[in-house]
Amino acid sequence: MAKKFLVFTVLFFGLIIVGLIVAINMFDLNAYKPKIQQLVKENTGYDLSMGDISVSFSPLGVQAKNISVAVPNQEAFAKLDNFAVALQLMPLLKQQIEVDYVLLSSLHVAIKNAANGANNYTVKQEKAQAKEGATQAKTQNKTPLVNVSKIRIENAQIRYEDAKSKTKASLEGINLAMNDISYDGAKEPLMAIGFNGDLKIAKLSYDKYNAKNFTVKFSMKDALVDASTITYSIFDSLASGKAQVDLSTKAPKLTFSQNIQKLALVNFSKEILQKDLLDGVLNMQVSIQTTLDTPEVLKKSLKGSVLFDGQGVGIIGYDLDKILGLYDKSQNVDMVDMGSFLVAGPLGFALSKSSDAAGTYSSLQGGKTLLKHLHVKLDFLNANVKLSDIALATSKNRVAIKGDLDLLKERFLDVKVGVLDAKNCAKYSQTIGGTFTKPNVKVDEGAINTVINLATSLFGKTKNMLGNDTNKACEVFYSGVVKQP
Repeated sequence: MAKKFLVFTVLFFGLIIVGLIVAINMFDLNAYKPKIQQLVKENTGYDLSMGDISVSFSPLGVQAKNISVAVPNQEAFAKLDNFAVALQLMPLLKQQIEVDYVLLSSLHVAIKNAANGANNYTVKQEKAQAKEGATQAKTQNKTPLVNVSKIRIENAQIRYEDAKSKTKASLEGINLAMNDISYDGAKEPLMAIGFNGDLKIAKLSYDKYNAKNFTVKFSMKDALVDASTITYSIFDSLASGKAQVDLSTKAPKLTFSQNIQKLALVNFSKEILQKDLLDGVLNMQVSIQTTLDTPEVLKKSLKGSVLFDGQGVGIIGYDLDKILGLYDKSQNVDMVDMGSFLVAGPLGFALSKSSDAAGTYSSLQGGKTLLKHLHVKLDFLNANVKLSDIALATSKNRVAIKGDLDLLKERFLDVKVGVLDAKNCAKYSQTIGGTFTKPNVKVDEGAINTVINLATSLFGKTKNMLGNDTNKACEVFYSGVVKQP
């Protein structure tokens, strides 16, 4: 009796499976493409194009090929080679839909902003409003989403281009896996979603900057995205860090930190400066908090610090010791170039405006400087950048810079660059004012008064040009970590 029951059970479920296979093979979803395209058009305003739609049994699911999305009368901004949804069989027999996985293969997205403000991805506003009014009643009941176990995106690519700002960015070789997906219909949408994920990006580019082999392990719970592990390669140097994005507020809040040990400056110089200007290595630490909103809000909410520190850094093509030695002779060397190097990196030394100094600068090209120590510590607070501890030491000289930067108005706030003596006082300094694009420089008279005159007074004491006694205590210009050579 038991054996007959077992045989009957096997036959019963076998017939069900055979029936499902026959039904699936007879079911042609391509006949529904016009209806699907119409629904997308009515609810979003976008034009949807689709290739062949097929139904499979192993795994049980639906697959669509050659999908594209476009604003009407424009080229598609998103293309997808393959879209697949796999369903779990047993819940389906109970009239419950549980998705085993959703797969998007070879997704290509191209975002373009024209110089006149137009773009290739925004539909007319009235269509979006119509969609909002049509779906308002449906969203009020907070119906839970269909259960989805996994979402995978394979070999995706995203490109961004802004003609007005002349900005280009791209993400290539994107592979994303999201697991343990949950949704609580009783909560607000972002608070309701939870998942764990792994992200890999082969190459990330922004203008001249490139990062490779980008990997992130992340999770989301209670509207907080936590990227606990971030690693990538930049200028062939390994970087690591972590980040959090709080989505519970209207404007997301970002917390980010990273650490790069032994940043290869020769690669940085070739990629960014496009010349052989630097060699050696730097250690870099970044810790930043801000609000992801308008540029003004982003700057106002900026908090944190940036630290660079390197020893044995080489500058190819300029002899800084000879350049700095010019102040003893002419006292008209333009120190804004040195300040730019310390704050923003050696993007090139502009020649002094004085004719004889310019000639001397030209004759000094082709030399090399070895920095015994380079230290840059910047602190950010509410659109203000404090130049906390910034200095470099060559084999003969030490230079420091202090003051503040106003990021909102993009201007210098009492920024001073000085050549230091053993007492940490400025033998010579200049004050940099004006805007970032049009800085102006004036000689600090107080610092000039400390320059030692070659003449000696009748009393045998060394005096400065104005005759003041240089043996008295001077005003300390710098008290950071870089020591006098």
